[in-house]
Amino acid sequence: MCSRYYRFKDLKDLILRFKIAQVLAVLDPQYNIAPTDMALVIPAADQERVGVAKRFGITNPFFNQNPGLLINMRAESFSEKAAFKPYLLNQRCLVVADGFIGWRRVDTGKKKTDNYPFRFDVKNHETVGLAGIYTEEGFVVITTAPNALVSTIHDRMPVILRKGDEEAWLDSNLKDFAKLITMLAPYPAADMEKAELPKAASNSRNKQADVLKPIAVRNAALD
Repeated sequence: MCSRYYRFKDLKDLILRFKIAQVLAVLDPQYNIAPTDMALVIPAADQERVGVAKRFGITNPFFNQNPGLLINMRAESFSEKAAFKPYLLNQRCLVVADGFIGWRRVDTGKKKTDNYPFRFDVKNHETVGLAGIYTEEGFVVITTAPNALVSTIHDRMPVILRKGDEEAWLDSNLKDFAKLITMLAPYPAADMEKAELPKAASNSRNKQADVLKPIAVRNAALD
């Protein structure tokens, strides 16, 4: 699952990075994006790319009773379940992110667990595009099997698009299902890094930049 991520680069840099022609909503840096938050996405298009603000999460279209909020779609589901395929063909978007947060669960006994948050970034700390699906209501992030780095704490990770795949992913005329599926592979572990965060990062109400400051960096400042 990918339930938390962050985006804080300057909007001008994002416009250049993703060749956005127009941004319809200006959002401040977001250090702890959680379900129901508004966030920046780029829907696939056949002409100019437009950055829009959409809600993280949609009403689950696959459950009629008590549908709840859907925030992720599994990459495997597009091949295994016919109902998912149209979303991949027709409703793709790129979710603008600087990294994501995952939790390592530790059994503390008596059926209780403790969760420790970690941030995951690409090694050059460049802004990335997460593979997403959008509707009028909002968007979800596509997840895949974890790479060796993420698997140390979790059994899923968001699909980070390779830069060479972003152009095709954002081309709404592309309907080649087999080609699209190949883009949903785990990002190489060798090109990523992780760092443990303070527990304050686990609380979605904590939106300040300080929640992304790794514990190791904090401790070094105290030495």
